[in-house]
Amino acid sequence: MLLEVEATSVGLTVSNAVNGDLGDSADDLPRVPGHEIIGRVRETGAGVSHPKARSLVDSCFYLNCRRCSACRRGRESLCENLDGFVSVDTDSRFAEYVRLPAGNLLELPDMLDPVAATVVPDALTTPCHVANQRADVAPGDEVLVLGAAGGVGIHLVQVA
Repeated sequence: MLLEVEATSVGLTVSNAVNGDLGDSADDLPRVPGHEIIGRVRETGAGVSHPKARSLVDSCFYLNCRRCSACRRGRESLCENLDGFVSVDTDSRFAEYVRLPAGNLLELPDMLDPVAATVVPDALTTPCHVANQRADVAPGDEVLVLGAAGGVGIHLVQVA
């Protein structure tokens, strides 16, 4: 799918990319960094019905298959067929346009302000993955969040 980037934020992944800490293969360079994007679908691929053209979307950092058992359980970061990471293995967010697989896109309500929505792909998605995949938090569990004063930490408190 072809997305027109409307807004993106700067996070740790961008810093890591700029510092050369997200891969060391010369074949991967040059690379346009960033993975916290909000954009509009401008073109869909053959046979793609969702998300629709002109939809407001964000995308998953993991280039996952959405078909393996890990993906079907909502554990995309453990994808058995992982094809890499957005901005590490693909060009990304600081570009005007980005091509990504349809399965990596999450349609957002059209009423969201694209700049405000940049919190969704990282500060909200990261705590969801941590609670679900890393800590296996379940209803009724007691949780201690260290660093809850930061953007990801405060969202982890809410998710937990």
